[in-house]
Amino acid sequence: MDMITLFILLTILFATVGFFTGPSGPRRYPVTEEMVSQVVALFPDVDRTAARNDLQLSGSIEATVENILAGKVRRQGAGAGTAPTGARTTNAAAPAASPASARARWEGWIRGESLQAKRMSMVAEFRPAFLAKEAALAQTAASTLGAGRIKAD
Repeated sequence: MDMITLFILLTILFATVGFFTGPSGPRRYPVTEEMVSQVVALFPDVDRTAARNDLQLSGSIEATVENILAGKVRRQGAGAGTAPTGARTTNAAAPAASPASARARWEGWIRGESLQAKRMSMVAEFRPAFLAKEAALAQTAASTLGAGRIKAD
């Protein structure tokens, strides 16, 4: 058996083993400090470490915001919006609570506003700041383009 045949057989063998074993764990996406800051700016009561961990798992700010609204990400403070039992939290950030208090939090979360109502109220709360920021960015871009045209002429 020559070297080329051996190389081809080994390549096929390793590719087959890699295909059937699959990835070793959940995919982790790269997270920048800016992404964490954007999430914490929207939800100041969210733990930065929990936000970073959820961003690594979800890969997007939008998905992390959805997880926060769904109560899957740990928030700071014992009473305000803590995650229900069984929600995705990090081991380091998992709240230590008795079963009775966990059940009370869960029942309070179920009896609260529906998720859609919470989402709509948060959108209404943050929409003016978002629109103001977008208008400022558009104005800056327009003035930059206008300045570039004047210099080009």
